[in-house]
Amino acid sequence: MASRRLEHHEIEALLHGSPTDRRRLLDYWNEVVGRLPPELEHRRPCLLGPPEAFPDEPAPASYFTHWTDHDPDRMGPRSIAVARRLATSCAGWARRPSAGEFYDAIHGGEVDARQRCLISTWAEEASRLDLLDAWGEHVYTIRQLVAAFHKVEGLRTFTSFRWLNNMAMAPEADGIPLWNC
Repeated sequence: MASRRLEHHEIEALLHGSPTDRRRLLDYWNEVVGRLPPELEHRRPCLLGPPEAFPDEPAPASYFTHWTDHDPDRMGPRSIAVARRLATSCAGWARRPSAGEFYDAIHGGEVDARQRCLISTWAEEASRLDLLDAWGEHVYTIRQLVAAFHKVEGLRTFTSFRWLNNMAMAPEADGIPLWNC
């Protein structure tokens, strides 16, 4: 990719483009990041890496062994972690979403307006513990979560993105550059 600086709209187009476009964006970003002095590292804009850069494994069965109140019947679409977060984050919604509705939004293809709002709310409001507990309750894999976040255009939850990007697979895992911000 050329060394010229890409404009924001060009970055967005590559981010939401094909896997080849995202690969070009990864290469560009790694080139740009390599030129940032360490004292400016925290000021780097953060884009969420492409879904294929993240692990696609479900949480191990031992994830909740330390929790005494974990209910193994509340997994996947019946997740207590998702239900708890949505109960507070969506309290003002005319029709409150359920954990099952969130599960369907994550696992479905194209998302409708309500599902976009639901995914956006999860991205904005879920704590790191919420994100991990939903993964632990097999609501999604990290790759599925990242793919769902990519379905919502204009999503800018930098704190979540920075944290999730730290879960991206190392370059030696399968040749995908580490996407970190």
